Amino acid sequence: MYQRNLSTAIDGYLSELTQEDKRKVIQLARAEFDYISPEEITEAIRQNQEDGYCSHGLDPNCCPLGCGDI
Repeated sequence: MYQRNLSTAIDGYLSELTQEDKRKVIQLARAEFDYISPEEITEAIRQNQEDGYCSHGLDPNCCPLGCGDI
């Protein structure tokens, strides 16, 4: 969840940057903060679903956000 939330927050700032600056920010964010692109987030969610995990990447019965109760 941290990785997704941080990456989404970074994406929010990218629209204000030039293409060159976007590339630099993404490169730094990948190296320092494990940034993943929106496409990678979508793929991770899909893979989690296939593996039986909730949308937060946890066993649904252990998710503190109540995914096992749905």
